[in-house]
Amino acid sequence: MEYIPIIAFWLLLGVVGFVALKFYGRIIKTIRLGTSSGEAADNIGVRMKNMMLVALGQKKMFKNIIPAVLHLAIYIAFLITQIELIEIVIDGLTGNHRLFYPYLGGFYTFIISFIEILSVLALIATFIFLARRNLLK
Repeated sequence: MEYIPIIAFWLLLGVVGFVALKFYGRIIKTIRLGTSSGEAADNIGVRMKNMMLVALGQKKMFKNIIPAVLHLAIYIAFLITQIELIEIVIDGLTGNHRLFYPYLGGFYTFIISFIEILSVLALIATFIFLARRNLLK
């Protein structure tokens, strides 16, 4: 009886993984429809700078510091929240709860609390983005 939740989690994760892989396959096929520009090896420094600007906040956002900081906050919150998601999946697969707590102790509590605060700040930043875009124009 105690294994039913774990088996249900495995089955649900398998179904979701299968559906996700189908969608990823479609995305990969679409990307491969494009042609190579032949510039992939040129100007690696410039390409890395552009990639980091896009990853941390769109280039045009850095002209105005407020949207850039808000976007960075949402990005960091997303990355750190994904770490918590990994723990949730591991806990579901193994049937444990708070798998990392015995190893991290009080630091674990700090990390989880910090993730919650970042999530609230990301929500606030999202509302600010929406207000700037829709109400101020």
